[in-house]
Amino acid sequence: LNHYFMKKIFTLLFFVIMNQITMNAQNDTLAMWSFPNNDLADTLPDVHNEANINSFIFTEGASAIAMKNGLSTKAAQATEWQEGAEAKSWQIKISTLAYKTLDLSVKITAGETNPGPRDFKTQYRIGTAGEWTDIEGGELTVYNDWTSGVLDQLPLPEACQNIEELYIRFVMTSNTAQDGSEVLETGTS
Repeated sequence: LNHYFMKKIFTLLFFVIMNQITMNAQNDTLAMWSFPNNDLADTLPDVHNEANINSFIFTEGASAIAMKNGLSTKAAQATEWQEGAEAKSWQIKISTLAYKTLDLSVKITAGETNPGPRDFKTQYRIGTAGEWTDIEGGELTVYNDWTSGVLDQLPLPEACQNIEELYIRFVMTSNTAQDGSEVLETGTS
């Protein structure tokens, strides 16, 4: 991705890997999104186990997802993050049935020309009726790069193990954009 696009496009590279360590120390990827194409089929994971073939990524409160330029492939991108503190988020829905000792990895980036939200926290919810709960160590400060807004193998709480319908979200914690201004409707994540 050249410097021009990084300034013009504020994107999210949502690279989620959920690993499981079984009794025999085998690692499995439950669901992973790397956005190799330029279509909305990328909202479904391109690597998954059988239980997560229909898992998906989506936004809550922000615009619909578009696939735009990313670090090495495409990236999920959305706008309309204004006034989104504690409400607007990126989310994934997955199954962790028969798995324990789970880790989560993600990369979120921000642009310069249309600055989107800078501050996020990571939460989980069990089923659609569950309560959102913070994940310790899941705070993200996002800038116009691919290195600041990163969680690398963040351990998920025991409550996330062996769950048929688990939601993970990256929710805005302030209305501050990556450049210190207020997030506008055109701000992109």
